[in-house]
Amino acid sequence: MYVARANWSQPEGTDPAPCFRQGDLVRIRWVHMDHSLVVNTLHAGISERLPVAELREDLVVLVGTCCDLVLHPNPKRKGVQISPLREVPKNIRSDATLLEALKMTAERAQETKTKVPVNLFYFAAGESHPEGVAVLEAMSMVDFATLRRSTKLAELTASARMELRERIKSHFTRGEP
Repeated sequence: MYVARANWSQPEGTDPAPCFRQGDLVRIRWVHMDHSLVVNTLHAGISERLPVAELREDLVVLVGTCCDLVLHPNPKRKGVQISPLREVPKNIRSDATLLEALKMTAERAQETKTKVPVNLFYFAAGESHPEGVAVLEAMSMVDFATLRRSTKLAELTASARMELRERIKSHFTRGEP
């Protein structure tokens, strides 16, 4: 399912490093500043804006297409689509048939007429991450500055990336993989 780290994709031509691909598993460190209006309890009736910093670290899957993931100095887009990596849902983990369907290729699912969860894509455990699923219904965007500071943990093989594309296509068209 994964390319060996020594064989990860390299930037092409004049593309700057790092080289991200669709389906890469990435650890992102987020800093979110919130300047909330807070009522000061010491002085009744006085409110003030207090900065609050939230620091988070998440495992995410890059869903954007490979050409959109090149970190150009002046990108055309504001960011890249990502999906969180979450635990395999309990109902799937506890049912061997559902777990097998989740791990099944689109071709195999068509051959066996197996219904697979089109909104999930399975990621096997690796050296630096647990087993999980990309939740295609929970996509969001990450800006390029944050992506640039992230750590790539795994790169899908070409066949696994094609499976992800099939799952994305099936999810958004509500078709059968």
